[in-house]
Amino acid sequence: MSNPVFIRIPSETDQSVSCLVNTDEHGTQVSRVNQLDDCVVAKGHNVILLVPGNMVTLTSIAIPTRSHQRALKAIPYALEDQLASDVETLHFAHGDKSQDDAIPVAIIDQQRMQDWLRASDKLDIKLDAIIPDVLSLPLHEQGWSILIQGDIALVRTGPQSGFSFDCENLTQMLNLVLVETSGPKPELIYLYLADNLIPIGLLELFSEKEIECKQIHINENPIKLLQQSYRSNQSINLLQGDYRPQSRYLSLLKPWRTPLILVAIAILVEVLLMSVQNNSLNTQLSALQVQQTALFRATFPEIKRVQDPVLQMQQKLSQIRRTLGSRGHTFADLLASSVKALASSKGTQVTGIKFQKGTLELELTLKSLSHLDPVKEQLSKQNLNVDVLSANASGERVSARLRIRGNAS
Repeated sequence: MSNPVFIRIPSETDQSVSCLVNTDEHGTQVSRVNQLDDCVVAKGHNVILLVPGNMVTLTSIAIPTRSHQRALKAIPYALEDQLASDVETLHFAHGDKSQDDAIPVAIIDQQRMQDWLRASDKLDIKLDAIIPDVLSLPLHEQGWSILIQGDIALVRTGPQSGFSFDCENLTQMLNLVLVETSGPKPELIYLYLADNLIPIGLLELFSEKEIECKQIHINENPIKLLQQSYRSNQSINLLQGDYRPQSRYLSLLKPWRTPLILVAIAILVEVLLMSVQNNSLNTQLSALQVQQTALFRATFPEIKRVQDPVLQMQQKLSQIRRTLGSRGHTFADLLASSVKALASSKGTQVTGIKFQKGTLELELTLKSLSHLDPVKEQLSKQNLNVDVLSANASGERVSARLRIRGNAS
């Protein structure tokens, strides 16, 4: 793929779409339009589409099976309890398995994917990849990259990991992430500033954590930085599964159509003969699968959807063992679900955290008392039990203390 056009969708609705086109061997030109449908300069070109990190959930999960294909198939159901939306409405893309056997996963709403593909078809755009913009930030071996632009910050923590967060709460969020990170902490933070505004307390946090910070001021559109640092093997392409594009080289096979049809017929005949020979074995296998499904339903009658009884049985047994071992939800589980819910409440800040015996207590400050119920509702949507321990108004802010526990189910 040579000189693709880069298009970046903004994270805020009032921002413009950026389109970077290579004008010659060494030069580029950036144009701005209101929406993707207006990127006429990309018409007929191959395109790398960079989409907002706050629309994509980046996570990872280890599936207890040796079969890679079975693991990929099980990803949506393994993550189902951690997601607020129905997995049937979501699209799951995966990256390369890490050294600890965890599979990186990118999750996005299917409707967004369909909207982008529809707009690209309208412009005759050939999408080579749809990439979360956070995975196009520069990747440093022993450091993290942070891009501050407007009210949104992009944070890249690894080859296929990172997150997007509002600048107002970025310092608190990074503090929590640095405390919870099980792997090595970054030795250096590369802070890319598009607006020369640094969130309050951010530099003090790096100093407290003894992390060196290198500030890099960007005097041009950040899409140039993302285009220069993009590496296809260090990101997750959302064009997978049902959204995988057809190969552009299919047209080269047209002269071979007749020979290929004859070969396909020969293979089909051979397959039919083998099918007849293996019919009895297939019958036995089907009977065994019926028995497995019946055993699983008898053991776990509350689960209505049974697609892979062996894998689902392994997952349920693993879940039971974890429950018996910890007697509750882990700090990481509760914190991850809480942060995802709080991110949607602008002006809400975390001022204190306490975790004990499977219970997370959060101290918050909110703009007003009316903001407390939406926050509680968002936490409840994350399959959490929420109790308001206290709520006190002080001036123009409200201080509240919440007790959060995971549902027993």
